[in-house]
Amino acid sequence: MLFALLAGCACSGVVAKELSPDQWNKKNVPVVRKYLLALKPSQVGSKLSGVRLSDGTFRLKGQSFVADASSRERGLHAYKFRATLDDQSFEIHYLWVDKGFKPVDLKTFPWCSGEWLETAGQAGINGEPYEGTQVLPGGAIVVTTCQLRAPAHPGQAKPKAVSR
Repeated sequence: MLFALLAGCACSGVVAKELSPDQWNKKNVPVVRKYLLALKPSQVGSKLSGVRLSDGTFRLKGQSFVADASSRERGLHAYKFRATLDDQSFEIHYLWVDKGFKPVDLKTFPWCSGEWLETAGQAGINGEPYEGTQVLPGGAIVVTTCQLRAPAHPGQAKPKAVSR
């Protein structure tokens, strides 16, 4: 449910009842990819209107676009966003790898300066948990989420970064 809220989903069941998860992905993954590929450097720092999916829900709505960390040489598409929920800040990454390239290990990429959400930290765009340890070439979009640390109060030491 946390993923659904962070993804900007205003529904209790992410996958529409009339479509199987595979059908839903076939219909919506290309829509989200097109939206992400159309993001421009001038949009960094802005809150996004999001992309409407076939079931009427939105992805990325209200999230701030932080960076495009994609690498053409690796066939990697990587987009970073920030969102706030209940006064807590989260960093969300949308990732996929093109066919013909090597998988990306989720233990080393993406990096986050907070704590990875263990149970809901990795999912497909349909909200289904993603149990893999890699982003596979030609596969679906993988969404990772980590909770950012609150800024240190004056006089407190800054916390050290945590890796997975």
